[in-house]
Amino acid sequence: MLNSFTPIFTLILGFVLFSNHMTKFQVVGTIIGTIGIYFLISSGKNVSFKGDWSHIFAIITATFLYGLSLNTIKYKLQEFSAAEITSLGFLLVFLPSLFGFFYFNTASVFSEKSEAMNGFYAIAILAIVGTALAVFLFNGIIRVSSALFASGVTYFIPIVAVIIGFYYGETISNWQISAMFIVLIGVVLANYGAKLFARSKKT
Repeated sequence: MLNSFTPIFTLILGFVLFSNHMTKFQVVGTIIGTIGIYFLISSGKNVSFKGDWSHIFAIITATFLYGLSLNTIKYKLQEFSAAEITSLGFLLVFLPSLFGFFYFNTASVFSEKSEAMNGFYAIAILAIVGTALAVFLFNGIIRVSSALFASGVTYFIPIVAVIIGFYYGETISNWQISAMFIVLIGVVLANYGAKLFARSKKT
């Protein structure tokens, strides 16, 4: 649910820092999508907001920086390709990761733990497919569309999670199904509301 702050921050930061025009359809669609995510998560079982709130603020801070990153790529890095932006991002991550590899003596884990290599293969697949390729495609979407449209994919994360849970035997309530439709309505309205409204006026 906290991931839904990404489109909100993307919309606000685009307006405040990058002078991006904010339409009423984008505002209303983003709010509706966020409401849908809230109902989707809260209608599940064992939902609790107790615990250390610092973790919540950490996630919100991450979504703020995510929104800042999306707008920066869209409005300040248009002259660079998706591959160049992705490569630069992972280069900045590589340097501290290399330091951590030697500082924590990670190489010794492979010699001491027989199952370490299997874990490494799983991490490598996740890094290549789930991170590097995904970020590359994501940066490409930002270039050819809008930052808000690209950030809208975060609305689908809880939906996919619920569907996967259903595949593995969990139950989906009518509230959750209704919440999914609310999310989809919000995404469509935020990204295509102006075009749909203009088309309906012509007809």
